[in-house]
Amino acid sequence: MRPILADLLHSRQYCGVPGNTIFDAVAIVRNAIVYAEMTRHPLCVVSLDFEKPFDQISHTYLLTVFLAYGFDAGFIECIRMMCGNATSVIQVKGHISTPIPIQCGVRQGCPLA
Repeated sequence: MRPILADLLHSRQYCGVPGNTIFDAVAIVRNAIVYAEMTRHPLCVVSLDFEKPFDQISHTYLLTVFLAYGFDAGFIECIRMMCGNATSVIQVKGHISTPIPIQCGVRQGCPLA
């Protein structure tokens, strides 16, 4: 995916776009503040933090987006295999539950993150 991310994502997206870093994003905000102060133009800075985005991504939706963007069927199948059969269990006082299917989210450290 990395070679085509720059074509799929907006140029102001900093996570995942080759060549863009969080330092670039900070520099843009800093420069905008300095410019506004020097020119006395009003400035509004908005910071969005989507609560737990990695916990709420539906696997079905993720695969649909890949398909809509024209990703190869083999690639989509690999992603489906990575997340399609994911399960988790709960352990309480030494007793382990039956497997619970995971239908949304990506695990920390997962390549999909």
